[in-house]
Amino acid sequence: MLNLLRRFKHYIIVFGLTILGHFLGFGREIATAFYFGTSDIADGILVGIIPLTLYASVFGSAYANAAIVHIKSTDNSSVIKDAIFTLVVISVCSALFFLLGAEHIVSLMAPGLKNEGALLAQAFIKLSSVGVLFVTLSSLGRGLLHLDKRFARASISDLMPNVGMILGIVILYQFYGIYGLALGGIAGYFLQFIFVSQWRFYCFSFKQFSTIFSKHQRTILKSTALAAISYSVVYVDVLVDRYFASQLFEGAIATMNYGQKIMLLPLYTFIFAITTVIFPKLIQSQNNVIEFNRIKKQLYLVTFIASLFITLFVVIFGKFIVSLFFNYGAFTSGDVINTYQVLVVYIIGLTGHAFVLVASKVRYAKQDFKTPLVAGITGAAVNVALDIALVDDFGMLGLAWATTASALVNAFLLVALKRNLNLFRSKA
Repeated sequence: MLNLLRRFKHYIIVFGLTILGHFLGFGREIATAFYFGTSDIADGILVGIIPLTLYASVFGSAYANAAIVHIKSTDNSSVIKDAIFTLVVISVCSALFFLLGAEHIVSLMAPGLKNEGALLAQAFIKLSSVGVLFVTLSSLGRGLLHLDKRFARASISDLMPNVGMILGIVILYQFYGIYGLALGGIAGYFLQFIFVSQWRFYCFSFKQFSTIFSKHQRTILKSTALAAISYSVVYVDVLVDRYFASQLFEGAIATMNYGQKIMLLPLYTFIFAITTVIFPKLIQSQNNVIEFNRIKKQLYLVTFIASLFITLFVVIFGKFIVSLFFNYGAFTSGDVINTYQVLVVYIIGLTGHAFVLVASKVRYAKQDFKTPLVAGITGAAVNVALDIALVDDFGMLGLAWATTASALVNAFLLVALKRNLNLFRSKA
């Protein structure tokens, strides 16, 4: 028994802490549902947090994955310092964009958002510009910890942003209004940054400006660009859904968000825990074809079985799950029914979402950043086309079906496309 625990200790640690982190994330959703239900304020909160969340999930994750694949070991301190310095410069420029363009960002993402909801979203984006640097450096910091197999510290850090948001909604909002919400979020990301940072890599000099466009950094930035585009098209459904949902009825954004969060809970706990631990092993075995393929096949099999089981479970018990999480305070029984209907459509696409998460990591481990890009663009095109075709007749459910179809198409291409296709010069 002890030997079994030792063998799987990294999986157990990451899984346990990831579950805790996502339950804290659900605490944020539950607090939002309790205090604001499916109102325009709830919509404003959810729109306001999108830019910073997407920046972390798209650019932060892309840069971290690209850099780690090339760094390979934390002994390469000079390369790591150059990567961090480049990230700081890019993040400062991005923060200015958030600060100056908040109003335009909201109008583009959710043109139907009005009154207090729109003002809340704009204020949140402006204030969250402070957190841009923290979220990107945290992404790279977690990746470096993974290389050293320090999974517990990295996973604990993921708790911090959700703790900050809960603090903002439950306490700081009562005293400082919308500014309290943003302050809580920034505080959470700052704590995460402090927790994952290894300060020996933060010794900079002005000479490092010349390294931003060095050959090594150009390679990392090129891979980052490909990965970022790939990640961004995966999140197109979030932006497109918010855009159309803002024009359906008050609370449509919140309703879809609650359903999607339940669908994503098993994805970013069980599946995420497995890929987090396996990714460094894939990188280390990238030159051993037999070992690499063995790990890949096992990863795909576990992902398929787990996704199928979870899908069936949620379809059967989904209404109870929605009630358990959200049916309190301002969240009504009608909201439960609407959220459950959206959840059923979303959960049908869970297998697709899971394989997008897993198969993209397999591709990145082989330094193949092109296949996820093309697969992602294809999936995004499917999502946008179906959104436009279905939203008028089916409303929220049409948008959810578009997201599900997009994930399945994206996953199929990531798994099925082979290196012998001329379109892809990949090694996977």
